[in-house]
Amino acid sequence: EEESSVMMAGVQYTKYRFKSSLEEDMKAASFIISHAGAGSIMEGLSLEKRMLVVINADLMDNHQCELAYALQKRKHLICSESPKYLCSNDLWRDILDFQPVKFQDIRWAYVAKTVDEAMNFIPRRCHMD
Repeated sequence: EEESSVMMAGVQYTKYRFKSSLEEDMKAASFIISHAGAGSIMEGLSLEKRMLVVINADLMDNHQCELAYALQKRKHLICSESPKYLCSNDLWRDILDFQPVKFQDIRWAYVAKTVDEAMNFIPRRCHMD
């Protein structure tokens, strides 16, 4: 577990190469910067944290991009297509000003619908004969 703290644009943050569990760190954080994996997003949103996710557009047909932008559109998080955005002073202002819509108030059917829309899935009806 390699961990280091860095001060950038007046903000102290901790970065990891690998850590077996981030739960305690995420709970203690003022806001979370993460990759845009669905599990990481759901964990951050369940903690009601302001969140910035960085998309890796090279993965699995751009699914991170679709999900992250769908959640940003609904004001649950902020997303970026490039880690270079982390060096922007505008980013830090945007994060500090951002007041996300609470994800806990949304039913799981809505989550499934959001994922379906982001992934362009067409709902299928099951008919029992």
